[in-house]
Amino acid sequence: MRNIYGRERSILAHKIPVAAYSKTNKLFMKFDSETEAAKYFNVQKSAINAVINKSNRFCCGYKWIKLKKETYPFKTQDKNKKYNERIPIYQYDLNGKFIHKYLSIRQVIREAFNNKGSGSSFKKFGVNTNRIYKGYLWGTENFVLDFTKIFPYREIDLDGREINKFVCRKAIARYLKVDFSTVNTYINKFKLTKNNTKIIKY
Repeated sequence: MRNIYGRERSILAHKIPVAAYSKTNKLFMKFDSETEAAKYFNVQKSAINAVINKSNRFCCGYKWIKLKKETYPFKTQDKNKKYNERIPIYQYDLNGKFIHKYLSIRQVIREAFNNKGSGSSFKKFGVNTNRIYKGYLWGTENFVLDFTKIFPYREIDLDGREINKFVCRKAIARYLKVDFSTVNTYINKFKLTKNNTKIIKY
């Protein structure tokens, strides 16, 4: 029994708890470690570490602060605890216009997706990712939509005016009705389309 506690204590001793705060200094959530926080927001651990305890820098729309370690005995995390159950999720259209606020990921799956799909998949690929998921954009409070990541490709005319925007190269191929292998010639070699326009990447 002593060895088990000693091993647990050794593992948890290397974890430094962190907390995410909004730009108005409102606590959003606490995490047992930077690794846990990175998994939740689907970002690299280094992205959070780079802004820790820096009040003028943000990651995923939040300020990050290291917390003091709890004294022994350590409190082990409840593996059955679902942090995402009561976290509000905001739904936006592809222009960034707010549509609806859901009280939890579970509510999104139930009401928006008619119970089709999993919460873990939605959290990983849809929430705070700047990706289109089931036709919409999704984020938690204070998450900033970055349209240069959502639509990294643009069609412009010869005067530089934007005509269209694209999520990926496959979308460009479908739009231009060309083979996917030729898309790079429009992007990298500035080949003009049949409409006498250019395809650029941010």
